[in-house]
Amino acid sequence: MTDILLVKPQGNNIGIQTYPPLGLGFISTYLKKNDYTVHLLDCDLKNIPPSKFCTSVDLDDYQVIGFQLFTINMESVEQYLQVIKEHNAHIVTIVGGPQPASDPIHTLEYLKYADYAVYGEGESSLAEFLKALHNKTLDDPAVKGNIPNLVWRHNNEYRINPLRFEENLDQIGPPDLDGINVKAYDTAVHGFFCKRLPTWPIIITRGCPHRCTFCGGRSITGFKVRTRDPLKVVEEIKLLKNKYGIREFQIIDDCFTANKKTAMLFCKALIDDELNLPWSCPNGTRLDTLDDELLSTMRNSGCYELAVGIESGNQRILNEMKKDVTIELIREKVNLIHKHNINVIGFIMVGYPSETAQTIEDSRRLALELPLLRVSLTRFVPFPGIPVTEELIKQNKIKRDQIDFTKLSYMKFSYVPDGLTKKQLNRLFLKFFISFYARPHILFKNLKGVHSFRHFMLILKKVMNFIFGV
Repeated sequence: MTDILLVKPQGNNIGIQTYPPLGLGFISTYLKKNDYTVHLLDCDLKNIPPSKFCTSVDLDDYQVIGFQLFTINMESVEQYLQVIKEHNAHIVTIVGGPQPASDPIHTLEYLKYADYAVYGEGESSLAEFLKALHNKTLDDPAVKGNIPNLVWRHNNEYRINPLRFEENLDQIGPPDLDGINVKAYDTAVHGFFCKRLPTWPIIITRGCPHRCTFCGGRSITGFKVRTRDPLKVVEEIKLLKNKYGIREFQIIDDCFTANKKTAMLFCKALIDDELNLPWSCPNGTRLDTLDDELLSTMRNSGCYELAVGIESGNQRILNEMKKDVTIELIREKVNLIHKHNINVIGFIMVGYPSETAQTIEDSRRLALELPLLRVSLTRFVPFPGIPVTEELIKQNKIKRDQIDFTKLSYMKFSYVPDGLTKKQLNRLFLKFFISFYARPHILFKNLKGVHSFRHFMLILKKVMNFIFGV
């Protein structure tokens, strides 16, 4: 019998694109290093909805089945869990990921068929959990209470164990590439564009020291930035290139450039090893961490594109978001990146709770002024557990027991600021999008980045899904 099946549930992007479950890959590596047997399953990739789970998977082959859980997947994961428990009530079920990290107790309250949840990082927590299961001591509250990051029920109450993060990320190891099946993700791209397919996501650091009110990233990986050995990451990239045929990589860290020394060492190793792979940072980069020396080294090592967290063109909104940046710094750093011949993608949020039509217009005008190749317009989503949502709940603008998890998506506005209507918000969003991309030089530059008809159709589907929710 296999110890654990780690599952990525089917999402809402069927027919568009699926990304490799890199987080599950790290967990798989760590558990295998501790002599546990692990299987990975991507239900997106295999097209396995809850209704087909029981017939697609030999459930009785697993002691534990764990699910990666994003907020929007709450309802579907509950359906998967129900299928498991109705088939065999003795299979232990557990969930982890962004949703339980941000809102652990309410996650377990909602998921009636989940036995446990893990908040924060899952590697060492699951290893100790499986050890207790093997030793038949998991039912002992004293043992259960010592498993880090575990959320569990006891006498009709919910217990949250102390949080622990792995200080030395190299103790975890690289992600389980064979378990993930790299070659199955030949169209996976974070964002809309890349230079070469296939590309692959890379994680070098964990943690974020910043306090943005709309983000729950710190709940998952903590405030302290911890780094893998950059030279070992370069070895991982060599393996991806030589064994799996990867032709580009994307760094998806929350704060890759927070530690300049690590970033510089990584880039210089890429240069010294002459890997000659283009790379980008599509997940967002802090502007206040960038300077001439770092950008020059990044460019020389193959970096051709950076996404940066602008978020708003209005200083009041930036202050309320606790971004700790100014409009002047945004202008300075975006122009600096552009000077180094690196494409700049700007993340800008629309619909933050204190937004007005004017603050959205301020953001639009700033985007048009800056040398941005693209803007990634993000609709504000009141995810449970993030600071701004908790404040809205305190103000009685959101009722916790009325949160509809199926509507918490970047594809549609699920919250409308006071003084605006959803119709106005959608109109302002579309005006922003069209006025930015309808400029001939921007349209032409982005069309030049399309390298096949297949790529064009993929982009078209993603745009339609993102803008119109179809």
